[in-house]
Amino acid sequence: LRNFDLKPERTKAWEVGGEFQFLDDRLGLDLAYYDKKTVNQIVPSQISALTGFTSRFVNAGTIRNSGVEFQLRGTPVRLDNGFEWQVYGNYSKNTSEVEELYGDLETIVLYSYYGVTVEARKGEPYGQMYGRLYARDGEGNIIVGSNGRPLNGSSNPVGVVGKYNPDWTGGLGKRLSYGDFTLNVLIDTQQGGSVFSMTNRYGRRSGVLKSSLPGRELYDEDGVPLPPSEGGGLIVTGVRVVAGVTVPNDIRVSAQDYHRCLSGIAEEFTYDASFVKLREIRLGYMVPQSLTARMGVSQMSLSFIARNLYLWTDVPNIDPETAFNPGNAQGYEWGQ
Repeated sequence: LRNFDLKPERTKAWEVGGEFQFLDDRLGLDLAYYDKKTVNQIVPSQISALTGFTSRFVNAGTIRNSGVEFQLRGTPVRLDNGFEWQVYGNYSKNTSEVEELYGDLETIVLYSYYGVTVEARKGEPYGQMYGRLYARDGEGNIIVGSNGRPLNGSSNPVGVVGKYNPDWTGGLGKRLSYGDFTLNVLIDTQQGGSVFSMTNRYGRRSGVLKSSLPGRELYDEDGVPLPPSEGGGLIVTGVRVVAGVTVPNDIRVSAQDYHRCLSGIAEEFTYDASFVKLREIRLGYMVPQSLTARMGVSQMSLSFIARNLYLWTDVPNIDPETAFNPGNAQGYEWGQ
């Protein structure tokens, strides 16, 4: 629905920092602290479908971001023969809070996909992710139904499954140079943040991932998995409530029924998106001017560059960095 009363989004910000050089420029440090307040953010807000529309763009209120950034660089080795070793690193951390929303709204759903919503809720960090959680007892045990499967329905609580913004990001690199050759190596990291993975959701549901193998180990002579009644399947770790009494679960369930049951539980497929990457190795060669002059070129360098060489992460099967979107729907991995 059109909104002719929209105001332009505005950001007021201040920043303080410094740049420092020591030891004949062999050690350098850049520091910065910032505080930004953004007002009149333009976001879609749900409205009654009786209007003929389902949403309307509104000015959402006020969001504050503050954080720190620093860069450190040094040259621990610098020899007379031209060999030099440089190291450098950076760190940044941002904290956000939704201070106000449109009118009397307490939350605005920025995006929703398969039961997982990204929301801006008043008084909470921007970009919290909400979805269906496991039903648990007072001691944190997963509650299993009479069919041996975790509860998955309206009785399950809906709550925070994560937040797509990382706690902090950083990087560490080194540069070796000698004569006309240079070698750069860069490692970077994201710590914190969350990703909801459709690859793992679909893969578990369809049985094509290694994590879907438990309960499928036993087969009959024709290669068909044994049913639970014949010792196949698995017993889900959890508790059942029988006549008001909580007892350990002892009901076997087929692997297919179990993994399909998990599809609607967002908690199961939302992961800590932390990672460390060997981001880049770059080998460069500066062509001597005695050669470039013959070609009528003042300067020329040749480089061999390799990127994204190795990934360390606890997120199964995917690269968590691929959970991105040009809009507000961050934190979703779409089934890469």
